[in-house]
Amino acid sequence: MKKILVVDDEPSIRELMHDYLSMQGFEVIEAVDGLDGFNKFMQHNPEAAILDVEMPGMNGQDLTNKILAINRNFPVIIISAFLYKYSRRNFIESGVRAVLEKPVDLRLIKQNLQAIFGTRN
Repeated sequence: MKKILVVDDEPSIRELMHDYLSMQGFEVIEAVDGLDGFNKFMQHNPEAAILDVEMPGMNGQDLTNKILAINRNFPVIIISAFLYKYSRRNFIESGVRAVLEKPVDLRLIKQNLQAIFGTRN
């Protein structure tokens, strides 16, 4: 079972992602902010991450940079309601696999994870 790290400061988003990804056959590790996310990344060795951008403390962009500094090929999917503040191109150039806007279409999450893992459900 593939492990997915979900980092979002909104409990309802974490719950939605947890329920959906669990139904898709993934083990879900949840984190409430970037620092918690980095600690869980180091502790649990997930195979991909879905990160919010706007979070207190360490934001998703900083977390992405820390993760990709450790593993340049690690699959990161960014989700945010505030993408207008950021450059999608910068995220993609930094190694992020996908940048999705909230409210996120869960089918896009599934499609991106299938592309990352080379699977079809």
